Amino acid sequence: MVQRGLIPPSLPLVPGMEGVGIIEASGSKVADSYPVGARVAYMAFNAKSYGQYAAISAGAAALVPEGISWEDATGAMMQGLTAHYLLDKDVFQVKKGDNVLIHAGAGGMGQLLTQVASYRGANVVTTVSTASKAELSKANGANIAVRYSDDAGNAKDWVQDALAASTDGKGFEVVYDSVGKSTWNGDKEVLKARGRLVLYGDSSGSPDPVSPGWFAGKSLTFSRPVLFHYVPPGEFQTRAKEVFEWIQKGIIKFEYTKFLLVDASKAHEAMLARKTTGKVLIEIPQ
Repeated sequence: MVQRGLIPPSLPLVPGMEGVGIIEASGSKVADSYPVGARVAYMAFNAKSYGQYAAISAGAAALVPEGISWEDATGAMMQGLTAHYLLDKDVFQVKKGDNVLIHAGAGGMGQLLTQVASYRGANVVTTVSTASKAELSKANGANIAVRYSDDAGNAKDWVQDALAASTDGKGFEVVYDSVGKSTWNGDKEVLKARGRLVLYGDSSGSPDPVSPGWFAGKSLTFSRPVLFHYVPPGEFQTRAKEVFEWIQKGIIKFEYTKFLLVDASKAHEAMLARKTTGKVLIEIPQ
């Protein structure tokens, strides 16, 4: 939202809400739990991670287990933790046999949601914009990847293709939507009665306002969760531990698009133009 100018930043600004690094100093009350020299991953609103040093509360940090790369430890933060709570009972507990629709299936979040939902035995259908992204999404566990634009970039009606990909063509128990405005009305069409619509992003803009009656035709439930409400101190470490275990067990794997810090503006331009796949990383010079 800051990228698109919807939330004006307070200047001067050091961006970045997540990162990884080596502990250089610890407060006396947490030094035993977070010793100097340990590897740590962190996430916080004002982390200022676009820099060589960051001062982080212990409640927003998790020690990185041996064998997990710097890149994967970073992926475990905002994206890994988001996948964890979205697929958890707090939002919707995906289980074997569920029909799950995931928009933007080739993106970093789309890939993680697809991997975990597929691991749990769900019928995973994704939407993507290009043929190459469709192949990438299927490689991450999607049974079918539906195109919502043609090769010329023109919008396609994805709804019927998505419905046809659900079990018996009857629709989905849950839709995970990070796109928003352009997919919102279609979400209602593809959900089963008593289905759950989870809007966790709005890359195409915020959906138009609707009345409660919009959901009543199918007795739908709606959730607009925000990550930081699901990772208070203590719960953050518990969730991070489980995401690290996903990595160690091979349940999730990350794809990365990397930029140097000096090219950070190009990274944001590429994300806004949907030209990236997987997790976007900014590398900080040592």
